[in-house]
Amino acid sequence: MRGDRRCSTYRSESVDLFKVTDAPTTHEKLTAAGYEVTFGRRLFRDTEETLVTNDPGDVTGQDYYTLAYAEKQESTGSK
Repeated sequence: MRGDRRCSTYRSESVDLFKVTDAPTTHEKLTAAGYEVTFGRRLFRDTEETLVTNDPGDVTGQDYYTLAYAEKQESTGSK
């Protein structure tokens, strides 16, 4: 994804952690690829308020301390 950097892979190939510069676009691309996305801003910071949300609209402004945790949803095999 352009503008986002993959920071690490955690636990398995179905879970990824991204540093986010554009939450709405990141959310759109990851959900289209079958991921469930949770955003976190200013996690583990003593001086600022922490925010954890599934709504990319809550973290639209660029912030150095915004991450996206994306977990690939298992396909059920039915359509």
